[in-house]
Amino acid sequence: MQAFFRVTLPLLRSSLLSGAIFAFIISFSDINLALFLAGPESTSLPVYLFSQLQWQGDPTIAAASTLQILIIGLLILVVQRIFRLRLMV
Repeated sequence: MQAFFRVTLPLLRSSLLSGAIFAFIISFSDINLALFLAGPESTSLPVYLFSQLQWQGDPTIAAASTLQILIIGLLILVVQRIFRLRLMV
């Protein structure tokens, strides 16, 4: 256990974090899964955006997409800063 926490986990940390970020990004575009998992009373963001794209051209779709891009970009920048600082120390 000590070898795992001192050697293996620090080597895998960046891979696990980048995999989590990638899963977060992909989850917004996976409309098929979101359609099947959403209940009748709840609407997830991908399902709402898909229905808005299908039936009407609303500027909130562009705003939500821009917000997603900004959040993902900031998340990637924060992760790069954290790992760059840890590599220097």
